[in-house]
Amino acid sequence: MTNSNRRASAVNRDNVMDYLTTGINQSEGGDTSLIQFREPEQQADGSWRIGANNKSGVGSHTFFVRQDGTVEFWNGIMTDKEGEEYVEVQ
Repeated sequence: MTNSNRRASAVNRDNVMDYLTTGINQSEGGDTSLIQFREPEQQADGSWRIGANNKSGVGSHTFFVRQDGTVEFWNGIMTDKEGEEYVEVQ
């Protein structure tokens, strides 16, 4: 599905973690049980930024949940985009 074919999703504070966990779990090798998340922060463009650390204490991540349902995975210092998943949450 292309970006232009996606309908606008209602990503908000109440469901942003549903989008995030679904996106992580549907990605190859994704497992939210290994990650400790921080509180989501809404950005000026309406997207949500969520910082996270591995529960092992080694490694950090930054996730963005966009209003169209796209979940982006970044390394902790945001120099490398590790992937993205499109998510639809009911």
